[in-house]
Amino acid sequence: MKADLTTGPISPALIRMGLPMFIGIFAIIFINVVDIYFISQLGEAQLAGVTYTFPVITIITNLAMGLGAATSSLVSRCYGAKDSSNSQSYTTMAILLAFSIGVLFGIVGIATINPLFTALGADASSLKYTAEYMNIWYLGMPLVLVPMVGNYAIRAIGNAKFSGMVMILAAIVNLILDPILIFGLLGAPALGVKGAAIATIASYFMAFLAGLYFLHFKARLLKLRLSFKYLKDITKLALPNAANNLLTPITLAVMIKILSTYGDDVVAAMGIITRIESLFLLVFMAMSSALNAFIGQNYGAKKYIRIQQATKITVKFSIIYGLICCVLLLLLGKSIGKIFSIQHNIITVTNLYFIIVPISYIFIGIIITSNSNFNAIGKPQINLKLNLVRYFVLQIPCAYILSISFGIGGVFIGILIANLVIGLFALKLLNNCNKTI
Repeated sequence: MKADLTTGPISPALIRMGLPMFIGIFAIIFINVVDIYFISQLGEAQLAGVTYTFPVITIITNLAMGLGAATSSLVSRCYGAKDSSNSQSYTTMAILLAFSIGVLFGIVGIATINPLFTALGADASSLKYTAEYMNIWYLGMPLVLVPMVGNYAIRAIGNAKFSGMVMILAAIVNLILDPILIFGLLGAPALGVKGAAIATIASYFMAFLAGLYFLHFKARLLKLRLSFKYLKDITKLALPNAANNLLTPITLAVMIKILSTYGDDVVAAMGIITRIESLFLLVFMAMSSALNAFIGQNYGAKKYIRIQQATKITVKFSIIYGLICCVLLLLLGKSIGKIFSIQHNIITVTNLYFIIVPISYIFIGIIITSNSNFNAIGKPQINLKLNLVRYFVLQIPCAYILSISFGIGGVFIGILIANLVIGLFALKLLNNCNKTI
């Protein structure tokens, strides 16, 4: 059930941790892609309505990811230092916080649907479907956040297989329920967008039950020993992590707001782009997950040379994989748009994005490697500063200014510039960290 990552060959350990997470994260992203595919069959207004939910859902789940990253850092370091008692206490506190955040944000979210999504650019036709989807998603929010945080703790002790298996099962449940509930198959009522939301929450409910069972009975990571110390330690790391994670969806919301001036079809295209891009970048996500646990355990065990070696391996991998993604998306961009829509403008915008942005995936991989390193050793403030510059000094201003002269393409060029500049700076920070650690 647990794995010691402080001994043995490094590359096999990273692959052993990363592969199950790759499969599991693929399954979760597959849930989103399946949702978008079926919803796109309902119509452009439905697709745009659900696309407007992306930034908000991402903001909330990224809060949980910030809490999860803090939990992973603390639990993995305790595990590397052979301190099982504190591992249990940190995990229990984190689970309670995740559930509380889910309840609180669910209540606030339901009360603010109309003004919030109107401010994000949704018009009357798309807002109807946004509200249908989010009323259900907000109710199920604790069921989404708790297994997310629990999986971080499970991976911190070196077990990636369970998390991957649960995410795969959740994706299968969603795949089965989506067409049944959206289109009214097998005697079920045709619920449209509501059906997609119910299918998603049902799949996470299964993950919720399985995660709590594993944490308590298998991993032995739940122990009701609450103390202000554990809350303070988690909060100290979770707040900068959460703030850092929030920058991405906030930026996405601003980008969608800029693009909404070009029409709902462009917003719908971004809904397709973000889901497909996630599929290609999930390898970096899996790598990050493996690296967090590996670095945390070795930092706790004071095996710093292994951390340096792992960092070099992942940077080289980021360069190679980023180039592969760039070539594939250049070749497949137009075909991807045609899979999801017959609208000419949606296909054109999708293709344009994948012509401009993917070369920067090399640098996204390096940024993710940097985030994993500094999160695992308890220095998330560095990541926060780096991404503040990335999004608010570079991406948003460049996208807006360039859009004036180059239209939609200018927005995408702004994204490219920000990824490239910050990726190079993150590489420099990693080199400096490796010399001083």
